[in-house]
Amino acid sequence: MIAGQFARPENFRDPVIDVLHGVSVEDPYRWLEDQNSIKTRRWIEEQSACTRQYFDRLSARTRIRKRIADLLTVETYNYPIEIAGNLFFSCRKANQEQPCIILRTATGEERVLIDPSSRGATVSAQILTVSSDARLLVYSIKHGGEDTECTEILDVETGTVLNERFLRGRLHGFWFIPDGSGFLCSHRSVEGDPTAPFSVRCHRFGTSFEDDTVLFSLPYSPEISGITTIPLAGTQLMFLGVACGIYLQTHKSLVRPLLRVKLSGSSVWDLFANPDLPMAGFLQ
Repeated sequence: MIAGQFARPENFRDPVIDVLHGVSVEDPYRWLEDQNSIKTRRWIEEQSACTRQYFDRLSARTRIRKRIADLLTVETYNYPIEIAGNLFFSCRKANQEQPCIILRTATGEERVLIDPSSRGATVSAQILTVSSDARLLVYSIKHGGEDTECTEILDVETGTVLNERFLRGRLHGFWFIPDGSGFLCSHRSVEGDPTAPFSVRCHRFGTSFEDDTVLFSLPYSPEISGITTIPLAGTQLMFLGVACGIYLQTHKSLVRPLLRVKLSGSSVWDLFANPDLPMAGFLQ
């Protein structure tokens, strides 16, 4: 059977023209970006019905489905993180939709720390970082294919999720304070003020986020994608904000950026991997 043997639904065109660098770019399907609109939901239903009409007529469909199931029904593992003799990693068993976060102790004992399926079939969990004593696990929770996440902290020994839960948003950086009293982080919630400054905050366990100390911040700008924290020697930290350059600052001087660097053909990470990279200029 070929596609022309059944009617295809029409694709509605509603051209939107953007001018980018002096060039007019037409996007006739911008309206599909509104996933909850009546037009988009109707388009999805019609396309799904058309696709089902085609696949339901395939005589080899049962054989293909079985072969694909055989290929997908395998265990998968992500690379482990070794902390204090313990291994933290994600594993999806052959019969699971999403990977679980697993702990393998120094004695070889394994246990599931986070099973996202307990929250729904489309929920996934990902390891973000682990404290240096392997006592606390930071992980993200996502629902479906959304590009934002909720961030939680688990007490590994008790299996208890701490009260320090981040609202749905984006976590740009997270570092535990060496004495174990709290952490530094850069987080922006999609449920908060969209024009709030980008900041790095110091949070102490057992306190309210409203009481956090702001260590570094940049005024809101659509050109800023976020702030990232990078560890330096000892307990120093460097805060980066991407605007028209890169702002660098250590924890010992928290009033103003120490240095603004413009890179030439290099990423932020390359700057630290190779200190000899050519730079277009330095501004004190």
